[in-house]
Amino acid sequence: MKAKVGHVSLLGVGILILLLASSCISPPEPMFDRPHYPPEHFYIGSGTGRSADRGTARQTAKMLAISDLASQIQTTIFSKKSASTMDDGNKQASTFEELIEETLHQEFENIIFIEEAYTSKKVQTTYAILSRAEWEGQKARKILKEKIIVESLLSPRYPDMSPIQEISILNEATSSLQATMWGSMVEGKFDGSYGFLLPMVKARRDLLFSRIIHSTLFQISEGLSSTNQKQAREQALQQFQLFLTDNLFKEYEPIRVLVSSTMSSSALRAEISRYVPIFLAQHQNLLEYFDSPEATAETYHVMLAVSKTAWEAEIQQEMDLLYQQVNSLVEYYEPESSVTDQLQVLDKIEDLIGTSFFGLAVEKLLFPHQGSIQSLKNDIVSSVRLTLTGPKSIEEGQSAILSLSVSNSQGVQTQIPVICNVRDNKGEERYAKTVTLRPGQPEILELAIPARESATSLQVSCHWDGYPQCRAEATLPITKIPLFTRFKNWIGIGKP
Repeated sequence: MKAKVGHVSLLGVGILILLLASSCISPPEPMFDRPHYPPEHFYIGSGTGRSADRGTARQTAKMLAISDLASQIQTTIFSKKSASTMDDGNKQASTFEELIEETLHQEFENIIFIEEAYTSKKVQTTYAILSRAEWEGQKARKILKEKIIVESLLSPRYPDMSPIQEISILNEATSSLQATMWGSMVEGKFDGSYGFLLPMVKARRDLLFSRIIHSTLFQISEGLSSTNQKQAREQALQQFQLFLTDNLFKEYEPIRVLVSSTMSSSALRAEISRYVPIFLAQHQNLLEYFDSPEATAETYHVMLAVSKTAWEAEIQQEMDLLYQQVNSLVEYYEPESSVTDQLQVLDKIEDLIGTSFFGLAVEKLLFPHQGSIQSLKNDIVSSVRLTLTGPKSIEEGQSAILSLSVSNSQGVQTQIPVICNVRDNKGEERYAKTVTLRPGQPEILELAIPARESATSLQVSCHWDGYPQCRAEATLPITKIPLFTRFKNWIGIGKP
C-alpha cells in the first residue's frame, strides 16, 4: 500500500514540473492567414526588415508594408485621376504621383498590422491590411471635405460678373482642388454640367483668360518673379505705367505743338511720367491682378488688367475738372474790354492751364479758332502801336521835345504803362520814366542837352511794360556848335 502511494506522488510531481515549464514558454507569434483576408475585400501590403536590432527591423518592415499598401491604392487613384483631368505633361503626372504617396502615408486610418516572428536570421515580416469598405468610407469623407471647400470658393460667382474677378475665383478653386489628391476626385455640378470639377473649372478659367488677353477692352501687362508674388505684381504695374506714360505722351505731344506751348517735348514727357504713378495710386480700383495659368510653384506669373474705358473715364474726369475751372475764368474774358483787362484774364488762364499737361487739351478746346492763348495774347499786343515823334537831331545847349503816343488797330480801349529810357552813345542813362498812355493823349518828353556835350547821340527807347515787343525807338544825333559860332555867341553877335 505504501509503495503504491509513493508511485502516485512521484507521478504528480512530474506532471506539476511539466505544467510549470510550459507556463514559462512564450505563446507563438501570430501568423498571417491570407485566406482570412481575400483581395476582393482587403488591400494588403507587406514589408520585410532586416537588422540585428529587432526594433529597427520591425520599424522598417512596417514602413515598407505601408508603402506597399499605398502603391496599390495609388495605382487606383491615379487611374481615376487620369480619366478625370487633363494632364499638361509628364511633370504634372509625376508631381501628382508624389502627392498621392505623401498623402496616403499621412492619412491612412484603421490599418491592421500583423507581424510574423522575428527569425533567427534577423528578419522581420509585417503585413499592413486595410478593408476596402473602410478605405472607400475614408475616401468619401475626404473628397466630401474638399468638395465643401471648393463649392464655398466658387459661391461668389454670379452671371455677368467681371471676367477678371471670375478668373481670380477660379484660380483659387483650381489651387484648392490641386492642393490634395482628393481634389481631383471631387465631382459636382458646374455651369449646368455634372462631372469632375477640376477639369471644368480649369476649362472655364482658360477660356476667360484667352478672352481677356485678346480683348481690346483691357490693357494687359504681366510680371514674372522667382522670388515672390509681390515682386511679380510690382513688375506688372511698372510695365503698365510705362505703357500709360507713352500713350499719354503720344496723345498730348501733337497738341503741345498745335497750341505753340512753351513747354518742351522732354518737359511734357517728364510731367506725364510724374503724373502716372500718382494717378494710379489714387485709383487702385482700376488695377485688377490675377495669376496666369502659366504660373508654377517655381515662378510667380501675375497678370494686370486695366479697363481702357475705366482709366480713360477717370482721366477725362480730371481734364473736365480743369476745363470747368478754366472756363469760369474765360467767362471774364471780353474782347470789348481794355487790352490790359484782356491780358490779365489770359495770364490767369495761362497760369491755371500750366498746372497740368491736361491744360494743353483744355486750351485747344476753349480757343479752337485762335489756336492758343499765346496766339491770342500776341494778337492783342500786336494791335497796340507806340509812336515816337520829334526832331531828327538835337543841338548841344538846346532842348528837344518828343511826343509819345499810343493807338490800337482794333479800336479796343487801351491804357497801358510804358517805360521810357534815354541813353547816350556811351551807355550812360540820361532819362528814365514810366508813363501811362491812352489814345489821343500823347506824353511829351523834353530832353535838354547841355553846352559842350561830350556825347554824340542819344538813344530813345520806349516799350510797353511787360511786353517789350511793343516798342518805339529813335536815335537822335547831337549837333556840335562850331568854335567860331561859339565865339560869336560869346561876344553877343551870334544866336541870342
